[in-house]
Amino acid sequence: MGDEWVEVRSTVAGSLDWAPLAPRAPRKATKHEGVLSLVVPEPGTTRPAKGRRFPTLYLGKAPIFAQRELPTLERDLELTLQAILESRKQPIYWLQACRIEGHTCLYGGDVFNRSAFRRKLARSGMEFSSDPYVRLTERGTFACSDWGELSPGLIILSVSGGEPDEIVEISGAILLGILSQARLGALGPAELRHLVRATASVTGTSALDANALVEHIKSSAR
Repeated sequence: MGDEWVEVRSTVAGSLDWAPLAPRAPRKATKHEGVLSLVVPEPGTTRPAKGRRFPTLYLGKAPIFAQRELPTLERDLELTLQAILESRKQPIYWLQACRIEGHTCLYGGDVFNRSAFRRKLARSGMEFSSDPYVRLTERGTFACSDWGELSPGLIILSVSGGEPDEIVEISGAILLGILSQARLGALGPAELRHLVRATASVTGTSALDANALVEHIKSSAR
């Protein structure tokens, strides 16, 4: 990655053999982008070292993926490494496409695939893309690998109001500022124009109560 590098660790010997990784940082590397840690429970234990039941992938100290089966988690690691590598040339955002009753949204409320709020949304009927990231195209649209180009009407955020069922809506410069933080890598000047176009008719929305948020999304689609 030029002068940038990402460190990848695993608690299980051989679990990274499939990945094209160097055994040490490149000599010319000057910028350490972060540490990805694949933590797997030891045989005979019910919980891994950091307290989660399933094999878990961490970015720094934050969990980003947890899966029942290690091969599924290895796929998440592969997608994450690919996204990090591509993000130097292709604008990639830590947003996940989701939809309910034909209404497409982007989810940016958190980055952990098994977060309590995501699971509540799923129980309420929300379907999530298998691709945990979206790309920003030069046409000013978002796209993911399994659903193609997207026209989201809402972006689900984690900005909460006073009451659990209160719907918070955000647009304009504040929304752009929040989305820029979801970018993998630096946001370039030319990219900002595409992001403005992609979010021109999009509203950021949030609520503490997942059911209230789902009902709001359904009503906005009518």
